[in-house]
Amino acid sequence: MIEVNMLDTAYVEPITKNKYPNIKITEASGAFYWTAFIPDNAAMAKARTDGIIPTDAADLLSFVDYHFIQKTIFDDGVLNGRFETLLAGASLDIANSVNNLQITDASGQVVSVNHGDADHVVRRGVVHKITSVLNYE
Repeated sequence: MIEVNMLDTAYVEPITKNKYPNIKITEASGAFYWTAFIPDNAAMAKARTDGIIPTDAADLLSFVDYHFIQKTIFDDGVLNGRFETLLAGASLDIANSVNNLQITDASGQVVSVNHGDADHVVRRGVVHKITSVLNYE
């Protein structure tokens, strides 16, 4: 995210003047609330080994954008369906029941979110840790 300029590692909060990492997704997309599906370290290592992570800056941005949607989704069973990602023209299918969130990507891969790694509330969004990268092709 740093490489594609989506993460400010030293953001200064205007009121408190505290510094902390800040995802610039809301500025880049116009989205106010969002959900991120972030692959864990093992998933990223496997994707690197398998040559899935792009090296070209534009392709890398597309890869990262595909892991974000412009809606806040928790594993609470409330929202289901197809949601557009930040990658223009690409979507993810979300099957959501209480404590059981599943994402289906463009390749047909189904990724289940472990409830213990779900629902990390962050400023203007929620982060779910996943065990695989999402494929938009």
